[in-house]
Amino acid sequence: MNYNRRMKMNPLWCSTVVGGVRKDNGEVFLGMTDMYGIRIEHDFLLTGLSAHYCQVLMQNGWRADLTEQEAKQLIGECMRVMFYRDKKASDKIQFVTITKEKGVTSEEPVQVDSEWSLSFYKEKTNEFWRPMRVRV
Repeated sequence: MNYNRRMKMNPLWCSTVVGGVRKDNGEVFLGMTDMYGIRIEHDFLLTGLSAHYCQVLMQNGWRADLTEQEAKQLIGECMRVMFYRDKKASDKIQFVTITKEKGVTSEEPVQVDSEWSLSFYKEKTNEFWRPMRVRV
């Protein structure tokens, strides 16, 4: 669909991530198509702002022998960075796991650990770093 819309010069401005198990050989895959219709398969994929903020975290933290718990911690760290960067974001994430044996399993949403009681957040305001422009 993305490729078809791109060829009509009316692309969908989204990236679509698909994960699953191949019917022909039973291998687990993770794939993505971007707004241009380009198909990508990789061990981890990032879209949107996470491609900017979390790329280095994922490249440094990912390895082929990650356990499920380590993978969740890495994703949690990425989501914590995203939560701090976007004031409109929710602090709850939901993990979905795809395996050959169990298929797709979805967990209940969990809250990202965050710390907002630091003195910096309480005492420093934008006006601390920039003098007031309008004096009354």
